[in-house]
Amino acid sequence: HIAGLLSDLQDARGVSLVGLEGAQGEFALGAFRSYPDAGLLRAVADHLMVEGFLGGPEFAGLTLAQPPLLWGIEDSKLYESNLAVVKESARRRPSFEAFTVKARAVLEKVKDRRLPTRLMEFDRRWSGYQSGAASLGDTVKYLLRVAPTPTLRYGNLHLLADALEWEALLDKKKIESERALILDRLARALPRSELDRLVAQSALHRLGRVTYGEFHRFFRGMCLRNGVALDGYEHFNNYIRYILLAERINRNDLFVELEALQLEVQNLLALTTEERRVMTAVRHLALVERLARHAYTPMDWRYHETHAAALHELGKEIATLAAEVGLDTDLVSPSEDLFRPFEAFCGDAVNRNTALVRGLLDKMRAEKRKAAVLVAGGFHTEGLTHLLRQQGVSYAVVTPKITGAPPASSKTLDLLARDPAPLEKLFAGETLNIPTPRLTALSNA
Repeated sequence: HIAGLLSDLQDARGVSLVGLEGAQGEFALGAFRSYPDAGLLRAVADHLMVEGFLGGPEFAGLTLAQPPLLWGIEDSKLYESNLAVVKESARRRPSFEAFTVKARAVLEKVKDRRLPTRLMEFDRRWSGYQSGAASLGDTVKYLLRVAPTPTLRYGNLHLLADALEWEALLDKKKIESERALILDRLARALPRSELDRLVAQSALHRLGRVTYGEFHRFFRGMCLRNGVALDGYEHFNNYIRYILLAERINRNDLFVELEALQLEVQNLLALTTEERRVMTAVRHLALVERLARHAYTPMDWRYHETHAAALHELGKEIATLAAEVGLDTDLVSPSEDLFRPFEAFCGDAVNRNTALVRGLLDKMRAEKRKAAVLVAGGFHTEGLTHLLRQQGVSYAVVTPKITGAPPASSKTLDLLARDPAPLEKLFAGETLNIPTPRLTALSNA
């Protein structure tokens, strides 16, 4: 998908400079591209990409007729420091995970003895969401139901809950039937010039260059201008309302609100000091488990930086809670040395953001390019966009959305073929992990 994006950007917009994390300087592709059998080169590159030895940009550089300029934008010292702590954390991970497994077993017994039903239900639902056993929608509905919170404070969560209610009411067969009737009326009512506009807009919609909301606002306006009233098409109208409602949801703000609402509900339900201590330990253990997997989000890391002391003493706190409810345990907190490489991994990843932005902008100036692509892991997104805004650089964040290719038999006027995926698929993606640094060799090594 990344290779396809790079190919389209180069063909349609002339954007051919690609900055990459995990490497420094120019990629040495010439010797491979000179191989006389292009088909065999592509087959080998495809195999290596599937096996994880090549990324999408490298695949594009090896196989496109006109290769993009791939340029590693790392600072080698920062990158090598980050790579060193990856290796160190891999060596220490068994010990770290042994602690989290033991701590989890002890804390589960503490919860059984200390937490009332209301908090056990809350913990079951939130833990189920974090593990993937419970849906995002069901979790949001539960939290909104428990917390008497004004709509304006958690606007995106309320939009999601409303959109999911509309989604549940959609009847695809009736929508398809009404759509066919509308298209038939439009085909007879539209003059040639309007029909051409509709076909062009439909093509942009299929390519993803026009959003669902933009297209359907255009489509509804065209119907009104040409005397095709939509009032009698209840199911199709419900479908458009659903699309326009769902499009108002800001994905990034949605998850910020979700974290805030989860904490608010937890504080509402935890009535005593003892209950709050147990729930804090539950939150901190979940964080430490993610830290051990290099699965922190930027939000997790910010919390960690301000609560590092409590996280380091988590074993001691859980052991104290266990003793208070009559449980014997020899659980102790991990040493500072055990935490250090996992924390350094996150800190180094943040520190590399400045180098990545500087490396790309320097190369753009050197090549006199007005536009470029930066390919980096999701953990870097927040820091990179912050730095770009500080420097007055316009940007767009592109996250691949896999929906499958449309069938070859699709007709041009099949206007709604690109139906949006259910909201659970759009918003309930995996937590953005910090990727293991690419193993592409630095060009100066």
